[in-house]
Amino acid sequence: MKLVIVSTHPIQYQAPLFREISDRDGVELLVIFENKHGVIQAYDSGFQKNVKWDIPLLKGYESTFICEQKKSINRPRRFKKFYKLLENYNPDGILIHGWGSPLMMSAYLFARKLGIPSLTRTDMWLLDQPDSPILQLVRKIGLRQLFNSIDLVSSVGIRNKNFYRHHGVPEKKIRFAPYSVDNQFFRERRSNLPTKRNLKESEGIGRNKPVVLYVGKTLEIKQPDWLLNAFCRAVEPNEATLIIVGSGPLDRELQKLSRTKYSQHDIRLPGFINQSELPTYYKMSDVFVLPSKRENWGLVINEAMNFSLPIITTEVVGAAPDLVDENNGYIVPPEDTSYLSEKIAHLVSNSSLREQFGETSYKRIDNWGIAQTASGIIDSVKKLD
Repeated sequence: MKLVIVSTHPIQYQAPLFREISDRDGVELLVIFENKHGVIQAYDSGFQKNVKWDIPLLKGYESTFICEQKKSINRPRRFKKFYKLLENYNPDGILIHGWGSPLMMSAYLFARKLGIPSLTRTDMWLLDQPDSPILQLVRKIGLRQLFNSIDLVSSVGIRNKNFYRHHGVPEKKIRFAPYSVDNQFFRERRSNLPTKRNLKESEGIGRNKPVVLYVGKTLEIKQPDWLLNAFCRAVEPNEATLIIVGSGPLDRELQKLSRTKYSQHDIRLPGFINQSELPTYYKMSDVFVLPSKRENWGLVINEAMNFSLPIITTEVVGAAPDLVDENNGYIVPPEDTSYLSEKIAHLVSNSSLREQFGETSYKRIDNWGIAQTASGIIDSVKKLD
């Protein structure tokens, strides 16, 4: 079976999946990227700094690029190059990650012209809507037309599946392939790191002091400032440590709050941490919080669960109904500071509950990994024949 996957650029979460698909017997894979963002150092507006991931993003599968830089992707010759690649490779199916650029949209048109069965995959759900009712209607009409032209769609979870249903995709065209991270990578790194207590000591944190962790860009929509406020209401100074890993537009505000209003609390702001170093922060932590007021999925939840962490997240995080419930954490309203503080305080003060929730997280994510995602995609492509 020959498969083409079309994606914008190499992403740390996708590379393990592409390797897994390529390793499967009977599968010949070619990944076509729009540009080299991620493998060459480039400015990331979310992190507000130049970023180049420090793990191999192109190893273990065949890939090619339409162009070097995102800004030059829409030149006519790029579309000709893309069409020729598809025509010459002549795959049995094409998986297209989203529709967010003219070149990605052209993939659907080219697939139809060349008679290549198509499958789309995205993490969108119904909260991810334009503010204007008119734009919502235009988008709904456009997506219905797009989905009518596609053979199958790949859902990543409950809310994503409901998104497709809302836009008229029949049940028989929806195939499940979970939104996952490389569980093996994180578990191997976890086993090779020093103990949780030793890691805390190396950072000047008391061995038995609970650590609450956030990982992500410091964007207003992700609300790390709300978490900081809730944390400082939840605990007494030096009762627990809050670590906010990431960088972005709210960096200065977070630094100011930690130095002034909440200077007596133990708040750590290490900034952007690359992929190979993230496991250290997960392993030294005791509670993970993703406080976003809108999030399509939140793969950092998947990562944290591989470190047996209880999860606190909000009702508007896409992963919540699939991965979080009363057995491994709490789902809170997105701007209810008192409720978030209450749940943080409850977990900080209860080590046995943290352990119980953490064990459930670890077991649950065990069946939500790259292998399951690859199988879902491959089975879907086989249905395209």
